[in-house]
Amino acid sequence: MRWFKLQRSGELISGYRSRDGARWVLASQTRLPLPKSLWCGVAAAGLTDARTHSAVFEHVAVARRFPSPYRVQAELRSGSMVEAPGLDFDEEVLRFHGTQSRPAVRREHLARLLFQPVPGRLEPRLRLGQPGVLVTSGDFLEGEVRGLADGWILLDSVLSGARRLDVINQVTAVVLWPATRGRAPYEIRMRDGSIWRATSAAISGHALRIQEPLLGECELPLPDLLSFEAPAR
Repeated sequence: MRWFKLQRSGELISGYRSRDGARWVLASQTRLPLPKSLWCGVAAAGLTDARTHSAVFEHVAVARRFPSPYRVQAELRSGSMVEAPGLDFDEEVLRFHGTQSRPAVRREHLARLLFQPVPGRLEPRLRLGQPGVLVTSGDFLEGEVRGLADGWILLDSVLSGARRLDVINQVTAVVLWPATRGRAPYEIRMRDGSIWRATSAAISGHALRIQEPLLGECELPLPDLLSFEAPAR
């Protein structure tokens, strides 16, 4: 079984393929002078006249954007990892979507953003902290990331100038600064996958009030708490 996606942005036509419907690879791109509106469909064809073939199309859909099954992970320079359904950021601050328990994060506190699982062989490359974008093809585009809005990464690339990259189909990770792996006195794991590192923690009503090294005081709902590691006494 294979998954395929076709995306149009003006005259640029991009084709993507996947083995699991979650991780996508850019297969080909071309430019065609097409009208603003056109009819399109799906078809299958055999490679030779000597063999018969059959194909079944499932889950065919037309959408403005393809939904991603992978939640966004924002890694702070302190080592905390915050998961959320989505986010936007500009040259000053990052804001999370869909939750009230996530504080805004200043840009200088952000190490990287993960939009898809990073292959193990590429992890050391990201740990260097060189600013840029890791795209789904495995290439790393060095440059300054200006922001993320409406599903598009704005990148000033060293080699190709200003670019817009589709977060869902083209971007695996964004790197802004190196991350540290120093162990904080408290490590709090949440049910949504977030990992908070804190210098202090105390229960206050229905929340756990922590002091995050970069963000300061944050409140985490107790029902969302998965595990809590405190210093040995």
